[in-house]
Amino acid sequence: MEGYEERLFEFLGKDHQGVPTAVELARFRRRQILRIALRDVLGVATLTDVTGELSSLADAMLDVACARIRAELVAAHGEPRLPDGSLCGFSVISLGNSADRS
Repeated sequence: MEGYEERLFEFLGKDHQGVPTAVELARFRRRQILRIALRDVLGVATLTDVTGELSSLADAMLDVACARIRAELVAAHGEPRLPDGSLCGFSVISLGNSADRS
Protein backbone atom coordinates (compact mmCIF):
# COMPACT_ATOMS: atom_id res chain seq x y z
CA MET A 1 0.00 0.00 0.00
CA GLU A 2 1.54 3.24 -1.14
CA GLY A 3 0.68 6.85 -0.62
CA TYR A 4 1.27 7.40 3.09
CA GLU A 5 3.88 10.10 2.53
CA GLU A 6 1.44 11.96 0.30
CA ARG A 7 -1.33 11.51 2.89
CA LEU A 8 0.97 12.86 5.61
CA PHE A 9 1.89 15.91 3.50
CA GLU A 10 -1.82 16.48 2.79
CA PHE A 11 -2.64 16.12 6.49
CA LEU A 12 0.08 18.60 7.49
CA GLY A 13 -0.93 21.07 4.80
CA LYS A 14 0.93 21.95 1.64
CA ASP A 15 2.58 24.99 3.27
CA HIS A 16 3.84 23.11 6.35
CA GLN A 17 7.56 23.57 6.79
CA GLY A 18 10.01 21.94 9.16
CA VAL A 19 9.76 18.83 11.27
CA PRO A 20 6.22 17.69 12.16
CA THR A 21 5.55 17.84 15.88
CA ALA A 22 4.98 14.69 17.91
CA VAL A 23 1.32 15.70 18.28
CA GLU A 24 0.88 16.11 14.51
CA LEU A 25 2.46 12.71 13.85
CA ALA A 26 0.36 11.07 16.58
CA ARG A 27 -2.89 12.55 15.19
CA PHE A 28 -2.00 11.39 11.68
CA ARG A 29 -1.08 7.93 12.98
CA ARG A 30 -4.33 7.57 14.93
CA ARG A 31 -6.44 8.50 11.90
CA GLN A 32 -4.64 6.03 9.68
CA ILE A 33 -4.77 3.24 12.28
CA LEU A 34 -8.52 3.80 12.63
CA ARG A 35 -8.94 3.57 8.85
CA ILE A 36 -6.80 0.41 8.70
CA ALA A 37 -8.65 -1.17 11.67
CA LEU A 38 -12.04 -0.46 10.08
CA ARG A 39 -10.95 -2.12 6.86
CA ASP A 40 -9.84 -5.14 8.92
CA VAL A 41 -13.01 -5.34 11.02
CA LEU A 42 -15.28 -4.94 7.99
CA GLY A 43 -13.39 -7.72 6.20
CA VAL A 44 -12.36 -5.45 3.34
CA ALA A 45 -8.65 -6.11 3.92
CA THR A 46 -6.73 -9.34 4.36
CA LEU A 47 -4.21 -9.87 7.15
CA THR A 48 -1.46 -9.32 4.58
CA ASP A 49 -3.05 -6.00 3.58
CA VAL A 50 -3.37 -4.85 7.19
CA THR A 51 0.19 -5.73 8.19
CA GLY A 52 1.53 -4.23 4.96
CA GLU A 53 -0.35 -0.99 5.56
CA LEU A 54 0.86 -0.75 9.16
CA SER A 55 4.43 -1.24 7.99
CA SER A 56 4.03 1.30 5.18
CA LEU A 57 2.52 3.81 7.60
CA ALA A 58 5.47 3.47 9.98
CA ASP A 59 7.97 3.72 7.10
CA ALA A 60 6.36 6.87 5.70
CA MET A 61 6.21 8.64 9.06
CA LEU A 62 9.84 7.77 9.77
CA ASP A 63 10.97 8.79 6.27
CA VAL A 64 9.24 12.17 6.42
CA ALA A 65 10.44 12.97 9.94
CA CYS A 66 14.04 11.92 9.21
CA ALA A 67 14.18 13.82 5.91
CA ARG A 68 12.89 16.98 7.59
CA ILE A 69 15.27 16.63 10.56
CA ARG A 70 18.22 16.04 8.24
CA ALA A 71 17.27 19.07 6.11
CA GLU A 72 17.15 21.29 9.21
CA LEU A 73 20.53 19.99 10.42
CA VAL A 74 22.12 20.49 6.98
CA ALA A 75 20.70 24.03 6.80
CA ALA A 76 22.12 24.85 10.23
CA HIS A 77 25.46 23.03 10.12
CA GLY A 78 26.15 22.04 6.51
CA GLU A 79 26.31 18.63 4.88
CA PRO A 80 27.98 16.02 7.16
CA ARG A 81 31.29 14.77 5.83
CA LEU A 82 33.71 11.97 6.59
CA PRO A 83 37.33 12.76 7.52
CA ASP A 84 38.36 12.34 3.85
CA GLY A 85 35.83 15.03 2.83
CA SER A 86 33.29 12.73 1.18
CA LEU A 87 29.61 13.06 2.05
CA CYS A 88 28.41 11.09 5.03
CA GLY A 89 25.25 8.99 4.98
CA PHE A 90 22.47 8.89 7.52
CA SER A 91 20.85 5.78 9.01
CA VAL A 92 17.94 5.11 11.31
CA ILE A 93 17.18 1.80 12.97
CA SER A 94 13.61 1.44 14.17
CA LEU A 95 12.32 -1.54 16.05
CA GLY A 96 9.15 -0.02 17.48
CA ASN A 97 8.19 0.11 21.13
CA SER A 98 6.11 -1.87 23.54
CA ALA A 99 4.04 1.06 24.83
CA ASP A 100 1.96 3.57 22.91
CA ARG A 101 3.25 6.99 23.94
CA SER A 102 1.01 9.09 21.69
